[in-house]
Amino acid sequence: MHTKLESSSQWTLAELFDSLPDVQFWIKDASHLYLYANRALLMNYGLTERAYLAGKTDYDFSPPFLADQFWLDDEQVLRAVRVVNRIELLRGSSEPPRLWNE
Repeated sequence: MHTKLESSSQWTLAELFDSLPDVQFWIKDASHLYLYANRALLMNYGLTERAYLAGKTDYDFSPPFLADQFWLDDEQVLRAVRVVNRIELLRGSSEPPRLWNE
């Protein structure tokens, strides 16, 4: 959290997504491990700190039938294939899975 106005060069693109409460944003490596997630994604999984994502994949936070699809989508992205027009089922930390239309 920034306590004073800083030059725009000190802000990363990823940090900007923290100001969008309805947008879940994350970065994973080629092994599907989370490297970064914004506050909205952390809240969705009931997490309070990004450190809890370290070394984790979707299989640590979602049922296998959801994690399998996320894994396949990640593989598409890694091959530079755009994933569009997808309706995703998301699971919140304290709620049943729900549809998400990207």
